[in-house]
Amino acid sequence: MLALLFGLGMRRSELVKLEVSDLNLESGRITIEGKGGRQRIEYLTTSGIRIVSQWLAARSANPGPFLNPVVRDQAVTGRPLSAQTIYDSIQRLSRAAGIKRFSPHDARRTFITNLLESGVDIVTIARTVGHASVTTTALYDRRGEDAVRAASRHVRLGTEHTPTS
Repeated sequence: MLALLFGLGMRRSELVKLEVSDLNLESGRITIEGKGGRQRIEYLTTSGIRIVSQWLAARSANPGPFLNPVVRDQAVTGRPLSAQTIYDSIQRLSRAAGIKRFSPHDARRTFITNLLESGVDIVTIARTVGHASVTTTALYDRRGEDAVRAASRHVRLGTEHTPTS
């Protein structure tokens, strides 16, 4: 659950719709059904593939919802988790970690900000997370003044030299 929320920036409503058949672990490709029934493609990292493979080994790779309730250390296939269960799980985990306020959507904000910090352009990010507009994606940007300062270092006026620090 956490690997997909943080690693793909999925909405919890998308996560509960995810089926085992939506995954291709050889390529890391995942087909996600987003808002309005629009589909998009995302890709897991190598570590994401490893984590998802471990879950499928525990859950079984049988068809059905990717995330299922677990009863007595065994996944119950056929029934997906609810979006509320995902929210409640994140709340429980964040409290256990000493984080006062955290929601599944904060993982989406973190994913988008991490991509921006890595230099991925906002148009690609908007497509990746299923936003119809880059304006929406920009609202998720949690970079602060340091990002503005770093961006200004790329501006060249005349023959001036760029400061090194």
